Amino acid sequence: MLNETYDHLTARGFMRGEEKIDRAAIAQAIAKALLANPVLTSDLSEVQAKAMTAGEIRYQVLGQPADEEVEAELDALVTALTGVGTKGKVQNALENGFVLLSAPVTRRIVNGDAESTMKRNGRFVTEDLDLIETLWLEKQMQRIEGGVQEEKRRQEMAVQRQPQLQARLQPLVQKLHTYVALELPAGS
Repeated sequence: MLNETYDHLTARGFMRGEEKIDRAAIAQAIAKALLANPVLTSDLSEVQAKAMTAGEIRYQVLGQPADEEVEAELDALVTALTGVGTKGKVQNALENGFVLLSAPVTRRIVNGDAESTMKRNGRFVTEDLDLIETLWLEKQMQRIEGGVQEEKRRQEMAVQRQPQLQARLQPLVQKLHTYVALELPAGS
């Protein structure tokens, strides 16, 4: 990171020492900012209105740096901290039933006479069951389904190119079935 980025974070109290960013404190500050305006319903227009892009979160929590390179580094830091998986720092800073989610948002940018529209991923918190199911659980299931389809294509191509691999596939597939059954038992 640039020295100017460290200086910017130091001025806002988000450093521990000279080159040690206090990611936990930033994650807490981001969680607090998102919790100030949670999405309360499954209405997607509410998601559009309340979700914040990385740049919007950075501006609210870390301020506006004077340098574009510092801004880009801070936006990347915010993006890293707001991962919606179970290991994300902001996700783990939440409690009381809230979950950090992501959804595409559209923003209109006006710069003098020029106007443009940008699409970005926005982050928001909610305790709405429908949103958690569709934007978090179902999205991950779709990724897993896509991964299984890719694995099937790989196996087909491998056997087509090396037919002797056919005999080796069954133990691999059985191992995967067993793993899924243990981790995600039907009816759990």
